Amino acid sequence: MLETVDGKRINKVAHADAFERLLNQLGTERTEAVRRDLNRIIDELPSDRNTGYRTFSSSYLGSQLTPWPHPLSNLYDVAWELEGPNANEDAVQERAALFFGQFVWECIMNREEHWVFYDPNIDPRYPNREITGKVYFERGS
Repeated sequence: MLETVDGKRINKVAHADAFERLLNQLGTERTEAVRRDLNRIIDELPSDRNTGYRTFSSSYLGSQLTPWPHPLSNLYDVAWELEGPNANEDAVQERAALFFGQFVWECIMNREEHWVFYDPNIDPRYPNREITGKVYFERGS
């Protein structure tokens, strides 16, 4: 279960139409492989020794997975497919990272644990604003 910091339940992935196109491009087999691997990665995240709960940033987690290991490399491959043969590496990496973030969101949203997320990009007036991933906090029910 996934909620915003103000307690609103989240039931669909951001940019759902684009995510559906991604799922169609990946196909069932590659989609399920990515989902299984992300669930494994999240299961293996260490819990805080004081609280017993996990916290992670999708950007930090993604950076730990470079180069893209299989089956997450499917996201990178589809990014190349969608960007086209003349795409540059930065564009492909950026698109693959967006795909990764959407899969993390979906994965957390569909888990049984109670998770809350914080988006550091919410307030465009924030002077140190950067495009970064969501921060996910596991919480008790």
